[in-house]
Amino acid sequence: MIIDIHTHPYEEEVKYLPIRSRGEAKKYVDRPYDLWEGWVEKMIQLGIDKSVVFGPFIDNDFVAEMVKKYAPHLIGFAYIYPTEGDLAIEELDRCVNKLGLKGVKLITFYQAIPFDSPFVRKVLEKAQELKIPVVFDCWYIRDARPIMEDPRVKSAGDPEIYRDLKMDLHDPLRLFLGDFLDGLEDLTIIAAHMGGYAPLYVEIPEKRLKQFYFDTARWYDDNFFTSRAAYHKEKIEQMIRKVGADRILFGSDDLQEGALRFAALLDISNEDRVSIMGGNAVKLLGL
Repeated sequence: MIIDIHTHPYEEEVKYLPIRSRGEAKKYVDRPYDLWEGWVEKMIQLGIDKSVVFGPFIDNDFVAEMVKKYAPHLIGFAYIYPTEGDLAIEELDRCVNKLGLKGVKLITFYQAIPFDSPFVRKVLEKAQELKIPVVFDCWYIRDARPIMEDPRVKSAGDPEIYRDLKMDLHDPLRLFLGDFLDGLEDLTIIAAHMGGYAPLYVEIPEKRLKQFYFDTARWYDDNFFTSRAAYHKEKIEQMIRKVGADRILFGSDDLQEGALRFAALLDISNEDRVSIMGGNAVKLLGL
């Protein structure tokens, strides 16, 4: 079985950042029904059995609607705005217990808050209570660039809010190191985009590391294969040796054909390949 743990197959025309509530998101992003049928059909043709789908920005009812429409091929995760405070906690409870969503995705820099914000901590406590995994969008560690240099923020970010912020809001070391996750030892976290390969550069306590999975999601377009594939192939193979194949999840970030092409390049055992391409996700999601 092949399971893609990281997809959001819809256009997200962001016209304003930060977006700190579901109400704000609805002003800027429509429900793109027309994108889904062809996307799911192509997914099936590629031999991918199931995909996890989530935001940002598209509302959770729409995700649940698409999961139901295309059953059994899609698994829905909620997208939550931690800056909504208690409303975020109520929404997460609704998503799991009413809509049947199976996890939660967070991209905290879109709300202009760091990973280790008190707002985020409350969401994680609720996720642990609900026994669902949390996906954190992660990039490179110790990235001190101004956040306004990110293309999405540069084109749509409010300079009054983002101007003095750095990309280290998105630094996964805020999760791997320190005491932010103390008391959340039963919580499972998926560090998207391989968690910035953080375990290759810093020593992470073994107990903390075992809370994490790492997904391979990346933008697998033609430019990736001409300029970056060799680098990421080496890094992912190093990660498999460092953290174990049982902690790696196949993810595409939507470009599934390219993601499959890249996965085939990995120099790994058949046993590890089966685990990464779907076996680990089956266990994680209780399928």
